[in-house]
Amino acid sequence: MYNYDKNFAKNKLLEEYKRIYEFEIQRKDAFGSKLSIAIAIITLVIGAITAMVTRLPFADSFYRTILYLLIILTYLCLGISLLQLFWVIKPREYSYLADIKKIDNKIRSMHQKNRSSEEMASEFNNFLVNRYCEAASNNRAVNNRKSSHFVKTIIGLYLSVIFLFISIGLFAFCSYGSNDDVSKIQVVSGPIQIDPNRPILISIDNKGDNKMSNGDKKPEDQETTDWPENDKINESEDISPEKTSKEQQQ
Repeated sequence: MYNYDKNFAKNKLLEEYKRIYEFEIQRKDAFGSKLSIAIAIITLVIGAITAMVTRLPFADSFYRTILYLLIILTYLCLGISLLQLFWVIKPREYSYLADIKKIDNKIRSMHQKNRSSEEMASEFNNFLVNRYCEAASNNRAVNNRKSSHFVKTIIGLYLSVIFLFISIGLFAFCSYGSNDDVSKIQVVSGPIQIDPNRPILISIDNKGDNKMSNGDKKPEDQETTDWPENDKINESEDISPEKTSKEQQQ
């Protein structure tokens, strides 16, 4: 432990080193809130990409290939962000002042040795200055490493969000521009007459029109026999068999 000038250590170094030490502890605590925001963004991006992948348009096209590339780039940026986030979360050694009981025991032992108050105060100041200096230096180095990884995490997240928004726009374009064939069903209103002696054939052409046949021909194409209509005879007229035969001969 280096012995500083007692007045200089008391009036200058102690307050400055203490301020730096407390600042690095605050930096360490601030990573907690930043990490929660980063994890929330990663979760949202993964959820959005997964939902989009499960609903990709089926039409093969140049735009769909670009969409696949954008999705791969998004996942790649997310992977880099997660890797860097792991290095941020990884536990590291921070330096703190010794337990207050140990410091108090040291002061008590100095009293038992009948040392003067001025000598004890000077030695105690030197102790604090050296310990604050060691802790602040160590904690700053650790925070700088974590900060470097966190910056890379944020860059990866920014890129993944940009690729995500581009993918969503292209996904919407591919979905609305898809030319997938859709089968159409024609609803027929009215009764349908079915001949039990003939099979029913139903087919759907490429245009989506239903064609139904009862046998080999459509009902309107089948040949029909021109049967005679019923005779209308007035009751006052003679309807004897002889007259009827004569009318038929005429």
